[in-house]
Amino acid sequence: MPRQPHTGLATVTLLFAGKIDHIDSTGFSNTIKPAEVNLMIAGSGVSHSEFSQPASRVLHGVQLWYALPDALRFGQPGSQHHVADSQTVPGGRVWTYLGACAGMRSPVDTCVSVLAAQVQVETGQQVTLDVPDDYELGVLVDSGQARVGTTTSPEAGGTAVAARELTYVAPGCRTLSIAATGNEDVRAVLIGGAPLEEQIVMWWNFVARSHDEIVAFRKAWQAEIGRAAEGGNGSAEDVEAEFVMPAEAAEMDFGPFPAGTPEALPAPRLPNA
Repeated sequence: MPRQPHTGLATVTLLFAGKIDHIDSTGFSNTIKPAEVNLMIAGSGVSHSEFSQPASRVLHGVQLWYALPDALRFGQPGSQHHVADSQTVPGGRVWTYLGACAGMRSPVDTCVSVLAAQVQVETGQQVTLDVPDDYELGVLVDSGQARVGTTTSPEAGGTAVAARELTYVAPGCRTLSIAATGNEDVRAVLIGGAPLEEQIVMWWNFVARSHDEIVAFRKAWQAEIGRAAEGGNGSAEDVEAEFVMPAEAAEMDFGPFPAGTPEALPAPRLPNA
């Protein structure tokens, strides 16, 4: 995908198959491969491009986003890359990308408390993991048939989760189990973090706190890529007269980008309702 902007969030990119070339406006560039993770913290503004390599006949993985709290959302942008450590556990194997899991801790600085791990469960087996009880969690099953059990709902016998489905686990859970209930191994991604407990407004690639901020971020991006004349939807594009951009974002930009790269992606039109 050509150069595109982000604000107020972090992106987590991990692959199961294929390779992606990443470039961003912080000067960071690399190739992402399976069992590796890229974390890009947008902060006050970043832009990046991601293209699969021509030799990658199959590109398969996930990209996750998490919102930054108000105190950190206009911080310095930056990117990190990590080759995940893996650990054999009863019933399968775990790769820890962010945070701590299965006795491993990732060195990636996530700015906030989060967790991202890949869990492989062997056919007919179960993997049980200790998890922070103040986190809300998600289990995304990529392949196989799974049953997810928690300390907060032992009487229920767990939740059946099919491939390409996500199940949610509320805070309060201290141990989480993933069982492979079908006739193949389960590959799942365990994600989580402390609840944000803030109201956000999310549109396209921007995380903000109000509609007017979204409009202002869009205008800044369009101006930076030379598309300022392309408005949104009339009055919906106009920032209210009383709106004042947060001081931390007064000089926001989406950074320099290498010459010779594909044309930047313009923002879509704003909703008109």
